[in-house]
Amino acid sequence: MGVPVFCVDKKGDYLLAVKGNQKKLYQAICSAFKSETDQPGYRQIEKGHGRQEYREHHVLSARDIIGLPDWPGLKTIGMATRYSCNKAGQETLDHRYYISSAELSEESFAQGVRSHWDVENRLHWVLDVAFREDACKISRGHGAHNLATLRHVAVNQLRRETTRKAGTRRKQRMAAMDVIYLDKVIRA
Repeated sequence: MGVPVFCVDKKGDYLLAVKGNQKKLYQAICSAFKSETDQPGYRQIEKGHGRQEYREHHVLSARDIIGLPDWPGLKTIGMATRYSCNKAGQETLDHRYYISSAELSEESFAQGVRSHWDVENRLHWVLDVAFREDACKISRGHGAHNLATLRHVAVNQLRRETTRKAGTRRKQRMAAMDVIYLDKVIRA
């Protein structure tokens, strides 16, 4: 619980995903939404990447929920429901639960959840796939932090270099094999 306390102490807010490893919190939120989702929430429909997605977002005031564990500054709980269908007809339905120290409307909750996934997809996924960050075993001293900083610099430089249209991983390989292209990346 150190992250939320830090955010609240610094006048910031948190929006955190709740998973099964927080059993009491997860169960309390699931129970609250089972009885409260009769009304439609904030809806979004998107087509892209070979699939159609329907999202619905609901929020409840944490004050109204009985049995919630004590979290610093907790004001809102939210549920994001996502239904998607791809070109092959495969359907998926998931519900994700969140807690927040801000009083959120359904629309602002939806924007917060989507912006989190934008960061996840644009940065963390790239760092893991292109640079295999999650497989890095270095943990001594400041080594992990130093390498993470270098990876971020590399991703930024590869994105700034626009003479070749390619993904980050492909640009990384091209730079490893072509000194002239590596120089373009460094100077981007």
